[in-house]
Amino acid sequence: MARTTPLRWQVWGEGGLFLAVCLLAAKLVQQRIHLGLAWEDSYHHWLVSAHGWVTGDYRDPLAGHAAFLPVVHWIYGCVLGLTGLYNLPALQITAASVMLLTALGLYRWGGWGVAVLFLLNPVTILTGSLPVAEPWAVFFLLVGLWAWDRTSDTGDGWRREVAISMAWTLAMLTDRGTWPVILGVLIWDFYHKQSLRWWLLLVMAVILIQQWGLGTLTTTAAWAKVDHGNLTTTQQVQYLWRYSAGVLGIPLGLAGLALLRWPKLSELEKLCTWLSLGYGLLIVSLVATGQLTGSPRYYLQLIPLLLLSSRSLLQKWSGLTLLALLPLVSLNRYYLQQWPHWVILNQPSVKAGNWLRTQNPGMLYTDSPLVVYYSHWPVQKLAASQFAVPHSQSWLILVGDNRYHSLFPALTRFGNQPLSQDFSQDWTVRYGAKPVKVYALN
Repeated sequence: MARTTPLRWQVWGEGGLFLAVCLLAAKLVQQRIHLGLAWEDSYHHWLVSAHGWVTGDYRDPLAGHAAFLPVVHWIYGCVLGLTGLYNLPALQITAASVMLLTALGLYRWGGWGVAVLFLLNPVTILTGSLPVAEPWAVFFLLVGLWAWDRTSDTGDGWRREVAISMAWTLAMLTDRGTWPVILGVLIWDFYHKQSLRWWLLLVMAVILIQQWGLGTLTTTAAWAKVDHGNLTTTQQVQYLWRYSAGVLGIPLGLAGLALLRWPKLSELEKLCTWLSLGYGLLIVSLVATGQLTGSPRYYLQLIPLLLLSSRSLLQKWSGLTLLALLPLVSLNRYYLQQWPHWVILNQPSVKAGNWLRTQNPGMLYTDSPLVVYYSHWPVQKLAASQFAVPHSQSWLILVGDNRYHSLFPALTRFGNQPLSQDFSQDWTVRYGAKPVKVYALN
């Protein structure tokens, strides 16, 4: 009887707790979806996906080129085609579902501690349910890492290589954040095993050259310069730390404890330790030098890497997971209370979109995908503000913030035109909302 107790705990105790955590996570995600979407990134991914489904052209209609990597927009485009073009909740549920699927895979592969601490981290709850690229990128990245971790002594080595290549190619075509991690694994294999998956390097090089030619790599830095251009390097790091300490504290602490057992760690745990260190330092350096804005979404793949580096520690000391549950639940409650403060900053754009919905749908020139969503404007009649040309029944939406003159030259060209509607005096502008103005171009 004594021998069966650990097995029963593993099957019923861990399994039951994991199921309870999944239900709790689903409830928290439902609350987050009910509160609304903060920031415009989600609306931008929606717009590229909707435009691609309607026209077959998955380029960004506001930029005129493939500003984003395509895989996630193919997926979201299909979801919109099945559920409705303006069904953003469906995209959020899709993203949350793939995060739950990722947690289930971590449960089968890394143990219940890794899965639970990943699923209840505020980054997973808040940003893992946003219709952006990172949820899918993390899924593809971890599928490839799982295939890498499998032993090849069962005679299925070629299947494992196919799985690794397919998963990591999809990851690289989904989000640029996966590139340094995949490159790190390739370097590890070359150094420790004298093997090199050169075809993955070739895929990465082709994607990198294509993105560089389109200018998308420098666009990210341009936005970071606008948003944080008045901050020093020290202030950039302090800003990053203020929003990182809570969500990364537990994974970093566990990874630090695991380092004390370095000789006993598996190859996967040692690899994930180095990947976490390299990726974390890369984020800090890019934010400190003004190349990134420091979005918490960047941590969505760092957190599972940190937890996998402490896999054996969590399996040996299951009490550590139980101790971490209460702080994580408290953090989620805190961030969910803060979330409406960010959502309300979209109010001027929401008002502008709702007003435009009552107007005749000519050409709409705008740089705000949020306005496009709430206006329900035909996605075939969109262009960026820099392409604005006066003609009948055309509209121009400008974000009248002086910081954006370098990004939106139309602010200078049309700033003196007569206004049709002015949403720049909304009370939320005093607290950081973007002022929005609507012009009729006749």
